[in-house]
Amino acid sequence: FSNAVGVYLETLVGHQSLVEEKLAKIWAEVLGVDRVGIHDRFLELGGNSLMATMVVSRVLALFQVQVKIRLLLMDAPTVAEMAKRIVESL
Repeated sequence: FSNAVGVYLETLVGHQSLVEEKLAKIWAEVLGVDRVGIHDRFLELGGNSLMATMVVSRVLALFQVQVKIRLLLMDAPTVAEMAKRIVESL
């Protein structure tokens, strides 16, 4: 299906953990899309540095884990990768 910015999403892969589910919800809210698969890439969904700041802030509030914007934009740009880093930090 397509999201609000017209990017075609590959087959949507469901959440495999509660952290992935909550993280995907944060991404969807910030990006203004209905759903986010665990392998969708933040920037390809229309994300930018301002939106990344919003995600990082919400991650801190929800998980009490501080992540850097670089993590989201470059090092762990998918829900699956970011969730793994969050779990490792808990």
